[in-house]
Amino acid sequence: GFKWFRMDNILTGAAKKTDEGGVKYDFEDLERRVRFIRKVGAEPILCVSYMPQPFDAIPDPERHSAPKDYKLWEELCFRAARHLMDKGLACRWWEVWNETNAGWLKPGPNDTGSREFQEIYEAALGRPAENKDDVRLLEAYLKLYSATVAGVRRADPKAMIGGPALASGPWEQSERGHAVRGRLFARGLMIYCTKRKLPLDFVSWHEYFHPADVFIDEARTFRGYLDGFPDIRRNVQSFMITEWNFSWWADRPQDHEMGAAWCADCMIRAILPEKIDRPCFFFVKENHDRLRGDFGMLIRDNVPKPSYNMCRMFNSLSGVQLAVTGGDGEVCGVAAWDAARKRLAVIAVNFQYRYCTQRKVRIELAPLPAAMRGASWRRFLIDPTHSNVWYDRSRAELEKVEDGTVHGDSFSLDMTLQANSVTMVEIKAKE
Repeated sequence: GFKWFRMDNILTGAAKKTDEGGVKYDFEDLERRVRFIRKVGAEPILCVSYMPQPFDAIPDPERHSAPKDYKLWEELCFRAARHLMDKGLACRWWEVWNETNAGWLKPGPNDTGSREFQEIYEAALGRPAENKDDVRLLEAYLKLYSATVAGVRRADPKAMIGGPALASGPWEQSERGHAVRGRLFARGLMIYCTKRKLPLDFVSWHEYFHPADVFIDEARTFRGYLDGFPDIRRNVQSFMITEWNFSWWADRPQDHEMGAAWCADCMIRAILPEKIDRPCFFFVKENHDRLRGDFGMLIRDNVPKPSYNMCRMFNSLSGVQLAVTGGDGEVCGVAAWDAARKRLAVIAVNFQYRYCTQRKVRIELAPLPAAMRGASWRRFLIDPTHSNVWYDRSRAELEKVEDGTVHGDSFSLDMTLQANSVTMVEIKAKE
C-alpha cells in the first residue's frame, strides 16, 4: 500500500572520473532505484543528492560538498531527468538536497557570501547578516536550487521542484531550541524564488519525536511565510514531511506499540487536518531480523513492526472524511465513509507521552447509511499484546480481535484501549 517513496542519495555515483581525466555519466543506479519504486506501486519523490566526487568544490568524503561549478550540477540534473524520461520513468517530484540548514552542504570557494545573498539573509530574518558562514551556506543552497530547476526543467518542463528539506521546523534556534536556520532557509528560498522567478512547487521538511502541536505549528508557520509571497503560494502543490518517525536515533519505541501510537496520534491531530499530504515514514525496511530500535517499519522477510500495521490501517481509509466528536488529550479518532465500497472505518488512538493509562472508549456511529444495515463489522488492534512483533514474533501481522453484525441504523462498541494502542473498526456492507 505504499503511495509514494522519497529517496535521497540518488546522484552520488552518477558521475565518475575516467582514466583520461574526463567525466563519465552513469545512471544505472538511479534507474534501478526508480524501477524498484515503480514496481512496489509507489510514486517517486527524488531528493537530488549528493555530490559526485568529480564535481567537488572542496574535498569531502561525506559527499556534502557544493559543486565546483554549478553548471556541472545543472547538466547532471538535466541528464538524470532526461535519462528517466527516455526510459519511460519520468518522475514528477524533485526535492532539492537534504537538510542543508543543518550543514549537510559545504560551500565552496565560489560561495563567497556576496551582497545579493547578504540581502536575502537580511530580508529573511529582518536583521543584518551577522555570520558570514551562514550567508555562504544559504548562497550554496540557493544556487544549487536554481541549477536543479534549470537542469530538470530543461529535460522535463512539467517536473515539480521544491524544498528546502529542512532538518526540523521553519524557525531559528533563538525561536525554538531544536531548530537551526529554519526561518533563514524557508523564507530565504521563497525570497530567492520570487526574485529569480523560480518555481517552488512544494514545501518540505523533516520532523521527529515532537508532539502533534509542533507539527501543526510547523505547517502553519510555513503557510504564514507563504502568505507574504502570494505568487509563490499560488503554485505550491504539496506540503511534505519527507522524513518522520518517533525519533532520529535508535530508540526502542520504534520497535513496539509506542512508536505506532505516536505516529497515529500525529496523523490524526496534525498531518490530516493540516493537509500535509505526503508524510514519508523514515524508513521502510531493515536488513536484519533483530529488534534494536532502528527506524524501519519492516524487518527481514517483510516481518512488520507495529508502525507498519498502523500505516496499513490509515492506508485503508478512503472516500470522504467524517466529522468526529469526543476525545481528549489522550484519545483521538478519525473516520471515513466510502460510498462506492460501502465501507465505513474508524481509527481510535490512546497515546500520551507520559503517564499514559488504559482508557475505556465507546465508538458510536449514528445514523448509519441505509446500505450499512445488516453489514458485518471487524475490529483490528495494535497494543502490547496484539499485532506486535516486539512481544511475540508469531503475532506480528495486523490482528482482528472481534467481529459481528450491525443491527438497526446505528452502531456502538465499547472497548478498553491499553496505553499506546491503535484500533480500527471497519464496517462493510455485504456484496
